[in-house]
Amino acid sequence: MSIKVVVIGGGAFGSAVAHRLSKSSANMNVTLFVLEQHVHEGMIKDSVNPMIIPQVGEHKFLPNVTTTMDLAAGVHGASAIFYAIPGKFSNDFLGKNAHLFNKVPFVNCSKGMVVADGMISTMKAIAVSCGINPQLYACISGPSFAKSMFGEEKILLSVAADDENVRTQITGMLSDKSTGITVYTSDDVIGQELCGALKNVVAIAAGLTARSGASTQPGVIAVLWNDVSRVIKAMDGGIEVHMNPPMFGDLIATCGTSSRNYTFGERVANGEEALAVIAAMPSVEGYNSLPLLIRYCKTMPELSEELGRFQAILHCAEGRITISELVNLVI
Repeated sequence: MSIKVVVIGGGAFGSAVAHRLSKSSANMNVTLFVLEQHVHEGMIKDSVNPMIIPQVGEHKFLPNVTTTMDLAAGVHGASAIFYAIPGKFSNDFLGKNAHLFNKVPFVNCSKGMVVADGMISTMKAIAVSCGINPQLYACISGPSFAKSMFGEEKILLSVAADDENVRTQITGMLSDKSTGITVYTSDDVIGQELCGALKNVVAIAAGLTARSGASTQPGVIAVLWNDVSRVIKAMDGGIEVHMNPPMFGDLIATCGTSSRNYTFGERVANGEEALAVIAAMPSVEGYNSLPLLIRYCKTMPELSEELGRFQAILHCAEGRITISELVNLVI
């Protein structure tokens, strides 16, 4: 008996998730919902997503991956939904479509802080407010660059969900010798989502301080990662999730030279203007999250010290303070 899963979002990471799921030894059919006509046509013609070639190369999908632009038809009969629409579009997208997929596990693959009704929130809160059943909600995170997912690398992920049965079901879909994915599980959805979003902020600081010294840069990363744990606690997440192996691995990966957020910080440190760098890159998630993180910390008196350090990252990225000043404000 075949299993149908749907991946919503034809960007690099959504496509990568679809590819890894399609490699499962289970009899799994993967439907990739895309918004772009040229992506749909490219997949039909060559089994290649033309939109992501600059990021991950010209990878052919396996025959058990199909695309659709008809969301209702695509999700019909699915055993799980993997959601990879960027967070900043999710309030609108889920508000219109959540009713189509609120009966099966909904697995968020997107990262970032988001705003709903004027409040800083997590993706889970957005999804639930739009009609997703909280008991069916899950998220995945870990060191998993899209390019790596299309290759043969071993991948480490964490599946977080409130419901143990959902964790077990999604783990079974992802964790397989054929997929090459090892899965940890967690019941701390809030903490995991915030780790996934805020490690990008830390990575910007890592890029900015890349030339500050072999000991100084790791010190900056360590202090800011501890700050992230305090933000997680303030938002009612767990106090240990940031040291969960997939979360810590995600931090290490994102604070390395392969990540967009690190590269953004490094290029700014080398004299480029922040907005010019952003214009030349697909996305700099940490830069988008920074103002929301700062805005949230301003509402929490117990995060006043963390607020100062997060503001310093933004000010340094925008050229308002020097890298030396950033380092002195963090360490």
